[in-house]
Amino acid sequence: MRCAIVVLGLSLGLAGCLQGPRVDTTPSFYRDLGRSTLESVDGPMAAQMISSHRRNNGLGPVSIDPRLVEIAREMAMEASRSDDLSAVSRTALTQRLGRAGVRTTIAGDNTSAGYRTLAEAFSGWRGSRHHDSVMRLGGATRMGIATVTVPSSRYRVFWALVMAGPDGTVASVQPQR
Repeated sequence: MRCAIVVLGLSLGLAGCLQGPRVDTTPSFYRDLGRSTLESVDGPMAAQMISSHRRNNGLGPVSIDPRLVEIAREMAMEASRSDDLSAVSRTALTQRLGRAGVRTTIAGDNTSAGYRTLAEAFSGWRGSRHHDSVMRLGGATRMGIATVTVPSSRYRVFWALVMAGPDGTVASVQPQR
């Protein structure tokens, strides 16, 4: 009998090994972005959450725009380098959009820090009059979102969201002489 228990125990142990590595089944909006500098925010999930919030408020959905993602990444990087959100406001959003070749009359941005998950950031922004007004920006059709994780920072995760309306005429960039 004792031998049967040992064999059963070994069989169960081996069965666990054969299943392979554990796969993280945590939904992306609950993943702790402060845990690792390798993970970044799930942009499509963020667009889905913000679009749903916008629909609930009678507004149209938004989609991810790679140029706006790059602008958001730049903003999050600026804040993370100085460990200060006020550093981001030194460069106006219109200037950032212009440098990226984005021409629109409708744009807004959110920067924040300290939220560890997309769900926390979304909830915090929704609960702030200013941040929520950016997510519900009338006429917005595109967005970019980015995070930067700095383990040594008191905030750990820096966030930036850029919302914009349809792209107008893109001016060509002339080389400086």
